Amino acid sequence: MHKLTSVMPTAGLLLLAGCSSVPNVTYNYYPAKWNAVATITQTIGCNNAKTRLVVLNTPTLTPYYSADFDKPFRISIKNLDSGFADSSMTMTFTEDGRLKTINQSTTGQGETIVKSAVSLMTTVAAITRLKATEGPLEECNIIETTGGGKPVTLNYRATIDAAALGKSIDFTATPESAKLYELLQNRLPKLQANVSNAIDNQSGPRYDAPSPATTSDNIVLLELQKTGSVTVTFDAGAATFGSTVIIIPEPGSYRLPIPKAALFGKQTFGITLSDAGAVTSISYGKETGTASALNSLNAAATPETTSATAASLKAQADLIAQQQRLVLCQTKPDQCK
Repeated sequence: MHKLTSVMPTAGLLLLAGCSSVPNVTYNYYPAKWNAVATITQTIGCNNAKTRLVVLNTPTLTPYYSADFDKPFRISIKNLDSGFADSSMTMTFTEDGRLKTINQSTTGQGETIVKSAVSLMTTVAAITRLKATEGPLEECNIIETTGGGKPVTLNYRATIDAAALGKSIDFTATPESAKLYELLQNRLPKLQANVSNAIDNQSGPRYDAPSPATTSDNIVLLELQKTGSVTVTFDAGAATFGSTVIIIPEPGSYRLPIPKAALFGKQTFGITLSDAGAVTSISYGKETGTASALNSLNAAATPETTSATAASLKAQADLIAQQQRLVLCQTKPDQCK
C-alpha cells in the first residue's frame, strides 16, 4: 500500500493569504509510468479455387499511464504566499496522485480545461494476398467450415513498455482466437510490433532561469516530468502495414516557475497536463490581461465513460464486419454485396 502523502485526488485546494494565514503544507504528486497494448484484427479469406489466402490486418495501439510511486515530486504551498496580497490556488490530481492541473491567481481562481485519459490511435488496414499454391489448401477448407462460407477473423495482442524500446515484440493470438490460429498458423505471416527508441519531446515550455538569487524571491519552481515519443510499426512477415507514434513519460524532470503573490496588480498561472505528464496548455497572465500561452502537440482525450466504451465496442464490431466484406469481395467477387 502506497501512501499518497498530502495528495487530494480530483479535489481542489483553495488558499487565501493576506489577513489569514496559509498553512505550511507540502503537496506530493507522482510522475507517470506507461505501457501500451497493441492489437491486430485479422480477417482471412480464400479465393474460389481455394489456392490463395487473402489476409487483412488492422492494428490498434492504446497507451496507458499510471503513477510511479518510487520518487514523488513536491511543492510547498506556503512558498507562494505573500503577506501583502490575497492569493488562491487550485490543484487537481488523478486518483493515483499524478498532477492534472494547477490554477493560481493573486486575486481569484482562473479557469482551466481538464484533459486526461487514454489516447486511442489506429493505423490504416493493409490487405495481403499470399502466394497461390498449385492445389487446394486445407486451410481454405477450415476457413470455409468455420466461417460458414465467409471469411474468418482472428485477434492478436502484444504488450509494450519501457523494456521493449528498440526491440521487436511478437503478437500472440487472444484466447478466443487461439484454437483457430493453431489450425491456420502455418499459412499465416508472423506478426510483430517494432518499437523505436524514445526521442525527447522538444515541444512545450522550458524555463531559462536567471541566477538563483534573483528568482528565489519572485517564483516557486514546479517540477515536471520529461516526456518523449516512440514510433511503433507493424509487420506481417517482411511487409510493414502500419505505424503510429505515442507520447511516453521519460526519466528526469524539468522545472517551470509559478509566480508568487504580488503586492500590486494581478497575476495568474494555469497549467494542464496529459496522462503522460506532457504539458497540453500553460498560461501566464498579468493585470493588463496580457497572457502568454504555450501548447504542445500531445494527444489527449476525455475520460472514457460507459457510453464511450459501448461506442468503442460497436466500432470494433463494425470493423470486423467491414473487413469480412472487403476480404469477401477480394476473394469471391461474385458474392460481393
